[in-house]
Amino acid sequence: MQRNREFGADLVRVVATFFIIGVHFFLYSDFYSVSQEEILFVLAGFVRWITFACVPLFLVLTGYLKGKAKWTPQYYRSLVPILVTWLLMSVIGIAFSIGYLHVEHTFGEWLVELFEYRASKYAWYIELYIVLFLLAPFLNEVFRGQQNKSFHKGLLVTFFVVTILPSITNFYSVGDERLRILPDYMVLLWPITYYYVGCYIAMYKPNPKKRNCIAVAVVAALCQSVVTYIHSSGDSFDDLLKAGYADLFTFVITIAVFLMLYSVNTKKTKVRQVVTHISKRSLHIYLVSSIFDMLIWNDGAGMAVFDEYWWKFPVKCMGVFIAALLTSEITYPISQAIAKLVLQLVSKEKSK
Repeated sequence: MQRNREFGADLVRVVATFFIIGVHFFLYSDFYSVSQEEILFVLAGFVRWITFACVPLFLVLTGYLKGKAKWTPQYYRSLVPILVTWLLMSVIGIAFSIGYLHVEHTFGEWLVELFEYRASKYAWYIELYIVLFLLAPFLNEVFRGQQNKSFHKGLLVTFFVVTILPSITNFYSVGDERLRILPDYMVLLWPITYYYVGCYIAMYKPNPKKRNCIAVAVVAALCQSVVTYIHSSGDSFDDLLKAGYADLFTFVITIAVFLMLYSVNTKKTKVRQVVTHISKRSLHIYLVSSIFDMLIWNDGAGMAVFDEYWWKFPVKCMGVFIAALLTSEITYPISQAIAKLVLQLVSKEKSK
């Protein structure tokens, strides 16, 4: 089983997990509120925009790995470990909220927190993933319904125009009114755009030079950082495009990073083992990292002084990662055991 795993896919998942922790560094520091007067904030913004590609990387990877999935009743079995992980980490999140944060809710209020995907602070991604998972076989039928590269390019370009391109065509204003040059009614379909990019990469295996991918990602992140810095005009962080994950620069960074990583391979057994080990636990690390973000940032130290970013970023991010990884060593086998039990019970019920 382990031999069949793609090292590049595991590497993408590990990097995306690091990016999650990295971008949350900026969320929990005072980066977004402090006045960005020093030109060196361009470098801080550069790191922020690179790590902001975290969620899109997971979505491209989903398309890459599930692009061949077909609808069968058995297809839904692979969602069970995800749901079990979400429930387990939500219970841990609730326990943390009660025991450490002293949050007082009724049982009904905790149920609302659970099914609003807030019991575990970062569980909103699970809600997104569930929907994408349910749609995947049908999205695949559209993509693979025609074995035609021109059709696939047309599909990607259409989704790009509908969901990503409005980020740079529709931020202009005339007076108090925003100028909508392109229809942006379907911008919220951006997860499907990233999914289809993954499908396309899985089918055609583009392999641009790694240095070109690095250059594109660096230039895109630097451009976005400079634009943000200028637009902030010495005030607090102000994203000019305000398009979130549908931002053109984020899209370019995501694709460049994915293309750089997905084809990487190595024969070094130890490296493969470490990357695979972390990759398998990535969802646990992602979800439980919210707890350690709050614990590690509870020292009350903001970063009004720019120089503090450079030593606090690696130290605090590595602290969160190590703590979350160690916790996953406990939660991962538990969730796997529960998921296996659930699937066995379902199989027994069907065989009756």
